[in-house]
Amino acid sequence: MKKRNITQEKIFQAAILVIETEGLENLSFPLIAQKLEIKTPSMYNHFKNKQDLKGALSLYLYDHLNTIMQKKLVGISGEEAITIFTMTIFDFAFTYPNTYPLLQEVTEVTKERNSMALYSNTLRSLLKDFASSDEDLLFKHRAVRSMLHGYISLKLKGFFKRGESDNPYTDFERFNTQMIHLILN
Repeated sequence: MKKRNITQEKIFQAAILVIETEGLENLSFPLIAQKLEIKTPSMYNHFKNKQDLKGALSLYLYDHLNTIMQKKLVGISGEEAITIFTMTIFDFAFTYPNTYPLLQEVTEVTKERNSMALYSNTLRSLLKDFASSDEDLLFKHRAVRSMLHGYISLKLKGFFKRGESDNPYTDFERFNTQMIHLILN
């Protein structure tokens, strides 16, 4: 094998490819190394073990989502902004269905917590005008995240087939409209 200039970005992209083709449960250093055309031991120059890689990949995914969110939400507020936020999460989940569960596997790495906090604070700031108190804001925030991730996770596992269209985006728009109505009123 040739010597390669391997970066964490390249490793993350290869890991996502492995997860999407082989499944999260089959993610391994040998499979990533094979995609990158490097020797497996080279992976240990970047990550201690698979758990370390998954934690860093989770951070990378949150950073990616935060970047997309910040671009899409410029100059937007109210229900429209909440809709854009939730649709962005849904779009990510259906673009990367096998990788999406990593967003639920945040480890105790400080930088990861900051990336997740930015994501969480973005939603909190979008909901602030609809909350009557800090406690109300906390529960609206929890409700949106719980309903959103619950719906997406179940939809990805094949639930909600009765009464739905063949287009997951149409179905999500219907769900999203109902969720936002319940949360904001």
